[in-house]
Amino acid sequence: MLQRFRTEEIYDAATDDEAFDQLALSLAGAIGARSGVIHWKDFGRDTEEVSYSGYFSADQMALYERHFADADLWSAAVRAPERVNRVWDCEQLVSPEEYENGLLYNEWVRAMGDDSFRAVGSSVRTETAVGEIGFHRGKDQPAFGPDVVRIVEEGLSHIRRMVSIRSRLIAERRASSDLAGSLDVVGVAGLTLRSCRKLV
Repeated sequence: MLQRFRTEEIYDAATDDEAFDQLALSLAGAIGARSGVIHWKDFGRDTEEVSYSGYFSADQMALYERHFADADLWSAAVRAPERVNRVWDCEQLVSPEEYENGLLYNEWVRAMGDDSFRAVGSSVRTETAVGEIGFHRGKDQPAFGPDVVRIVEEGLSHIRRMVSIRSRLIAERRASSDLAGSLDVVGVAGLTLRSCRKLV
């Protein structure tokens, strides 16, 4: 039975690394998908985040990134400018015949003994970031319908907000770590004051 995405679960992933790692798996389960991915790059803060559902191994995903990302017909279809920031049933954008004859399906999916054949996904853009969200089913599983697209669409704004918060926190953590490292090198005690002479 399909379930709406739980917003508290999405926002827990903003501050909790383990919750973020599990988010793609949990959201995939809510809509009856067997795998999922949330991938986000924030160029403004120089952060990158990926949550995989664990259906594919880390080695298989690395192989995808190195050799097959450019051959992903679904990803290319949702990235078209007129389709950005919306959720799509990828079968409406790429015909099953075209996908089945494509490099990704034959050289990556089938080569590892898999049959991932259906997807619902989105390409997300903000002023400083780009991301993709995708959920998948096998060839013998039912197609995604408009009800699934609607559930993912409802959750999309929350996922975007969560990743934005998470990216900001990661950038702050990194800056804090860099500052602490710089102070550790100095070897003498020091105080940092604002221009109004207040202690930072």
